[in-house]
Amino acid sequence: MNDHPAIQQALVLASTNPAGHTHLTAYYVAQEPLEQEMLRDHLQQVLPDYMVPSALVHLLSLPMTVNGKVDRAALPVPTFEAQADRVAPETATEQQLAGVFAELLAIPQDSLSVLDDFYRLGGNSILAIKLVGRLTRALEKSVHVSDLFRLRSIRALAAFIDGEAQGCQVIQAPSIARPEEQRLSFAQERLWFIDRYEEGSNAYNIPLTLKLQAGTDPQKVAQALIKVVDRHEVLRTLILCDDDGQGYQHILPAETFSLSISHETCDSVQALHTRLHEHQHRVF
Repeated sequence: MNDHPAIQQALVLASTNPAGHTHLTAYYVAQEPLEQEMLRDHLQQVLPDYMVPSALVHLLSLPMTVNGKVDRAALPVPTFEAQADRVAPETATEQQLAGVFAELLAIPQDSLSVLDDFYRLGGNSILAIKLVGRLTRALEKSVHVSDLFRLRSIRALAAFIDGEAQGCQVIQAPSIARPEEQRLSFAQERLWFIDRYEEGSNAYNIPLTLKLQAGTDPQKVAQALIKVVDRHEVLRTLILCDDDGQGYQHILPAETFSLSISHETCDSVQALHTRLHEHQHRVF
């Protein structure tokens, strides 16, 4: 952004909207607000799509602290608003698109205009991928992220879908009856044998330690992890032994999984490292 002739200073930060979506916000200092489409075109020439900020905020100067650093807390929060002169959806496709736009962008559907720009409303590359995925499945039409980046509005995208977009067949994975006892693969058998031979080992633990920011809600982190375990059966799969000594996989129901949260205090860095080492080398 600093390469733009009219911009004196610029700062780009990752922001989170009320729906919890992370996007890039660019704050720029210029004598007058720049036309957003022209500024976006300038950025798209030098940046990949996912690095183009969703919000562009004009400032006369960056707020500074007494230490001469940018006062991030004093920066205005970007707002993503629909057009004041709302144009309501007319076709079935526009109605469907408006519903998906509203859900992903956390904007009331009755405030959306079919002429609103997806990216001006807070859209980003991650949301664009989610949007085209949903549209492809729901409408069985081939829609790409590049189409959304080119067309941007509900009306333009709906016209493309109803006209030019090629039909596509959404492939559904067939539902296969699964036996209660699934035999182990050769690789699983090998690791299972080593674990039994050593009578419990932490050799295959994959520990991960994260330093969270102040204000992080442990319960929300736990809920997110539980959803991951719920989605991926391999994370709640046990290896058991039958009466013949053969190992097999047993998948626990998702509702049986729970996550324990413990609060510990260490009086020194060495004590902290000791506790982390104990957790990381725990034998399951």
